[in-house]
Amino acid sequence: MDGSVERRWMKPVAVLLWVATAAVLLWSVHLLVVRPRLLRSMAFEELKRHGKIEITQDGVSFLLKEPKQDREVMADLAVLLKRVRCTDLSLNGCPTVHDINGLEQLESLLSLSLFSTHVSDLSPLAGLSGLTKLSLSRTPASDLSPLAGLSGLTRLQLDRTQVSDLSPLAGLSGLTTLYLWDTQVSDLSPLAGLSRLTMLDLNRTPVTDLSPLAGLSGLTKLNLGGTPVSDLSPLAGLSGLTSLDLHGSNQLSDLSPLAGLRGLTTLDLSFSKVSDLSPLAGLSGLNKINLSATPVSDLSPLARLTGLTKLYVGGTNVNDLSPLAGMTNLLEVGIEKNAIVRIPPSLEKVVIRQ
Repeated sequence: MDGSVERRWMKPVAVLLWVATAAVLLWSVHLLVVRPRLLRSMAFEELKRHGKIEITQDGVSFLLKEPKQDREVMADLAVLLKRVRCTDLSLNGCPTVHDINGLEQLESLLSLSLFSTHVSDLSPLAGLSGLTKLSLSRTPASDLSPLAGLSGLTRLQLDRTQVSDLSPLAGLSGLTTLYLWDTQVSDLSPLAGLSRLTMLDLNRTPVTDLSPLAGLSGLTKLNLGGTPVSDLSPLAGLSGLTSLDLHGSNQLSDLSPLAGLRGLTTLDLSFSKVSDLSPLAGLSGLNKINLSATPVSDLSPLARLTGLTKLYVGGTNVNDLSPLAGMTNLLEVGIEKNAIVRIPPSLEKVVIRQ
């Protein structure tokens, strides 16, 4: 008797257990799959109200269009951006953005642009180890210490910031591109170990000592325009340089350290004090040279640079273009404000800008 009673109860209990298990499984599926998808979809719709969001090949990109100064609004946006797993975030041109607290949640972030915002405190970025691209251009940022651990960074834009100390960047060995123009940076020693740097922009900085760059053999583009640099000898071994900009470097007159840089294709010496071009005589790879507003008068050292396509000598003392007679690839010559006496017949098809 007791056994039959037990058997009668076992079936309903088993059914109840099955129902309960099924309910737990369904709830788990809801929590793990359905709910996140629903929240992500809702987050997409909400973010559309604040800017432009799109799914790209690399992930999710968001551009803020309606800047808000309220800290809570930025924090709320960060929650939504986390739900959609944002990889590319742009707050470009949002001058009312001062506080980026909340962005520390965005572990999926690969690219961040704070261009022309008023952000100065970078501490929320300290843990974003996945960041590869960061723009702080035209911000009041000065303290880079929160970036010291972002070893994945490959591109960093610091132009027109208050930055002067680069020491927090010393360990960012993955950096390939660094913009520092129009900053107060003068000491380049923290960059000495960044062997992967290929592009460095120091335009309009107070840099005078280039010796920390001597070992950066991977550099291909270097901008020193508007700097007080006078000694180029640390660049003598940078055989990979293809583009060198020295425009407005009014302390510069000696080009002899460049004599062995046979990979150079573009050279800008405009508004410098360079007058002797003989160190360039063997740089056969050069195809564009700008000598505008320099004291140059003699172009004969360039006579063998038959690969030249563009040459600008406006505002110089050059009055004879005959050294260019054998340049069959020449397409354009700028001679604005020059009293040119002689133009060889071979240049009749070349565009002469006067």
